[in-house]
Amino acid sequence: MTHFICPYCLGIPRDPIFLQCGHLICLKCGRDAIRIKGNENHTQDYGSLVACPKCQAIYNSGSLAKLTKCDAWSSIVFNSINIDCTNGCGFVGSARNTEQHEVYECNKRKIECPHEMCNKVCTAEVMAVHYKMCSERQVYCKKCRLPVPIKELDSHDCVDRMHKALDCILFYIY
Repeated sequence: MTHFICPYCLGIPRDPIFLQCGHLICLKCGRDAIRIKGNENHTQDYGSLVACPKCQAIYNSGSLAKLTKCDAWSSIVFNSINIDCTNGCGFVGSARNTEQHEVYECNKRKIECPHEMCNKVCTAEVMAVHYKMCSERQVYCKKCRLPVPIKELDSHDCVDRMHKALDCILFYIY
């Protein structure tokens, strides 16, 4: 299945194109290869020439810039191939469905905690539990009605928090 992974971005090719050597890449990655010459993750600098990252076949950057999407037949064949989810959850689907699944639906995809001061990164299934128990999540104090990290809820000083909130408001007014 590595033949159906873009060697530039290491993802499922978006708007796939075939290079003249037969390797499949994203249309955007092919165009970016021209602009990012010299970056070892993308291509080697051969002046106006660009190397395929798989086989090192050399292309004129002008001809690479003119590459277009696969013809209709190639697109039908590419989209009929089933690809496994790279997160290891067992999902198998077409390139488009697998990409959708990996980015938005897979329980094994990595997610960063959305709470501002928390830096935890874990799978989506673990994040569902962590999110509710995160010590950095904001709750509203029943006394002062200001947002407070839950870990500070019992220890925060309502009067001090209200003074700080008012100082911020007055600072913006004046």
